[in-house]
Amino acid sequence: MRRFILPSVILLIAVQMSWAQPIDAGPNLNVCPGTPISLSAVINPGMPAAGPETQLPNIMSCDDCSSPVVNIGFPFTFYGNSYTQCVVTSNGYITFNLASANGYSPWSISSGIPNGSLPTNAIMAPWHDINPALTGANDIIRYQTFGTAPNRVFIVEYLDVGMFSCGVSFCYGAQIKLFEGTNVIETHIANKPLCASWN
Repeated sequence: MRRFILPSVILLIAVQMSWAQPIDAGPNLNVCPGTPISLSAVINPGMPAAGPETQLPNIMSCDDCSSPVVNIGFPFTFYGNSYTQCVVTSNGYITFNLASANGYSPWSISSGIPNGSLPTNAIMAPWHDINPALTGANDIIRYQTFGTAPNRVFIVEYLDVGMFSCGVSFCYGAQIKLFEGTNVIETHIANKPLCASWN
């Protein structure tokens, strides 16, 4: 019985002496329906642009195509190889295969990756058959490098791009971010609805 009591007493003393970390989220606020309120926020201005925003009109006006070679703005290591350039496609991925510049961007997802007939040396965000050439779309495909060395970020953004076979009522939105120095890759999906009739 003593073996149980002594550890229990020590545990109780330790619990009584521990300090919780308080979190102050500000005063509570109850809002009744129809009651107007004013909200404000302090916004971090973020990183300064290290280069101009560049839209890609050549892939905005066609389906299943690739951009010219694009400068990343810093060396980026991908699977042990260092790259300073990439190619942006109209189907939601970038590739370090510079031979695909100004060419065809495969869309048919008929098997799993890796597969010789599918894009290689690529970062997909996610890969899907999207069609920026659809009329009526307010879509943008653009890229830009932000920050200062050695902490720059290269961002490719797909904004409100219509999905092939589902039109502009089903729009795709995503970002691919490449981080200088750490070689971290982030993909952010803003909108990827199910286009059940296609790919």
